Amino acid sequence: MRYGGIDGYQNLSRINARIIEQSLINQYGKGNLLNIRNSIAPKYWIEYGIKP
Repeated sequence: MRYGGIDGYQNLSRINARIIEQSLINQYGKGNLLNIRNSIAPKYWIEYGIKP
């Protein structure tokens, strides 16, 4: 398994990091990721601009 940082995403606040994490899980996860727990509960996705 390989992982690393994403260019352009440094020095994020905790909530901004969680928003990005959840957005990437939704976009690329599709059940294929080892960590598929929701970083942010679906009921808050609209509040943070996260697409399902």
